[in-house]
Amino acid sequence: MRQQRIMITILAIVGSFLVLAAAPAVVGAAEVWTDSFETGNSAGEFPVNWDIHDIDHHGEGTGPRVVDTGAADGSFAVKIISKPDKKSGKDGKMNRDFEAVSKGVLTMSGMIPEENSGFLGVELRAGGKRLGNLEFHPAGKFRYRDTNGKNQETGIEFDYDTWYQVTIEWDADT
Repeated sequence: MRQQRIMITILAIVGSFLVLAAAPAVVGAAEVWTDSFETGNSAGEFPVNWDIHDIDHHGEGTGPRVVDTGAADGSFAVKIISKPDKKSGKDGKMNRDFEAVSKGVLTMSGMIPEENSGFLGVELRAGGKRLGNLEFHPAGKFRYRDTNGKNQETGIEFDYDTWYQVTIEWDADT
């Protein structure tokens, strides 16, 4: 298989959510990357080492911002605050691109605050192909997209204001 890059995209549509940490690793091998947003970050700023989509569109306090949460793994998390206008259609979105890992696991912690409920999507792509995704849907349910891109309900509900650790496992060779 030709080596491709893997892209992790984290997106909020309307409202806000918090991401505590993201860590993809090769299955059965050493961790290849982790980010708890502690190193090189400052509260109120865009997270370092992430591509921020439409960065010039986000004014003070919008888009992906590092916040101090007093979290168990350190102090910082990323809060994505989306305030899109219908004209631009620009939401809070960030992604991280890294060398191909044909099989792996992405583990992250996420939470949607009830006072700013919205949509949170986490997606893995390689060569334009969706390897896997998970969505915190505003209806309070987890869902994902099938290989045809259609939303599928998991039947699993989540509570607002509660941290969840979610895992996406992928195999790009299948």
